[in-house]
Amino acid sequence: MRSAAFPILAMLALAAASCSAQPTPITPTAAVQSDTQIVSTDTPEIVVSTDTPTGPLGSISGTIKPPPVQQPATSIRIYARQKTTAKVFGTEIPVDATAYTISGLPMGTYTVFAWYYPDGVPGAYTSAGVDVVETSSDQLKCSNSLIEIVLTERKPDFQGADIGCWAGNYFIFITPLP
Repeated sequence: MRSAAFPILAMLALAAASCSAQPTPITPTAAVQSDTQIVSTDTPEIVVSTDTPTGPLGSISGTIKPPPVQQPATSIRIYARQKTTAKVFGTEIPVDATAYTISGLPMGTYTVFAWYYPDGVPGAYTSAGVDVVETSSDQLKCSNSLIEIVLTERKPDFQGADIGCWAGNYFIFITPLP
């Protein structure tokens, strides 16, 4: 009896396996065009909101604490990323400038980043107390100490968002172009 049951069980197992859904790879034909573009991540571009904000607007201002090494850059781009919408607003200043203001910001919570554009280091407004990231520990400390700035109708403008923590990995917080 045992020898007759084994082949039946084996056949049932094979039948059950053939009935389960299997993923079928799809290969596009030559007639199908792809909208996918390959974008270099060496110097990522940033998607800055082009929507005209409505309602009360505010601003964020601060200074640039330059890194000790001169940067291969033509300007400094400063970005404010809104926490709830992930929209990015920005401004661009000369590479030797030490102050910035991002105006026209809708009320909300923001984090602020800067980048010596196009080939320099990024920085951020943090509480880390680190001027330049030199170790992975510094990088972790800078990334985990971003300061959130809250703009409200009662307090629409913020001053003192000073940029430091240079050479951190902040591009993960800013949406790259597709």
